[in-house]
Amino acid sequence: MMDEGLSEQAARDNIFMLNSKGLITKDRVKKEERLTPRHGQFAKDLPEMGLLEVVKMVKPHALLGISTVGGAFTPEIIQEMAKNHPRPIIFALSNPTDKAECTAEDAYNYTNIGNYLYENDLATLHPEPEDKEMYIRSQVYNYEYEPSINEMYSWPEKDARHGFPVPVLPRTSMDDE
Repeated sequence: MMDEGLSEQAARDNIFMLNSKGLITKDRVKKEERLTPRHGQFAKDLPEMGLLEVVKMVKPHALLGISTVGGAFTPEIIQEMAKNHPRPIIFALSNPTDKAECTAEDAYNYTNIGNYLYENDLATLHPEPEDKEMYIRSQVYNYEYEPSINEMYSWPEKDARHGFPVPVLPRTSMDDE
């Protein structure tokens, strides 16, 4: 966001942080010892609310899960994300799997991403498979892509700073491919 011209504070204002008890608010930072000044940087001057209420109010493009609260991304939350954006970004990053906020299967099913990709001619490299869900699952961690990407593209030094390519591509919107 800062690369697109926002100040650091304006970028923080666009990030809504929650923990297992809900939205991190300025009142909660004052009351709860567990919430430190670093939480205060992102605290909102809003009433306390849960994840579903935040998703309905903010209509975020992305949802990042690092809470270790298994099932925190309920079908209703995932469907609300899909209602707000045709291709929502849903990362349930908690490990082990039983602590993940949702499964990949839940994210595929409740967003109908497979249908969206074929209906909008975005999945044209292969014929439409009979079982879209199984096809998508089989391609998520397909190791065959890595060598071909490295052969076709010379990664800039700044993109390989983590020891592996992490592209830093200029984007003007969430719709840029």
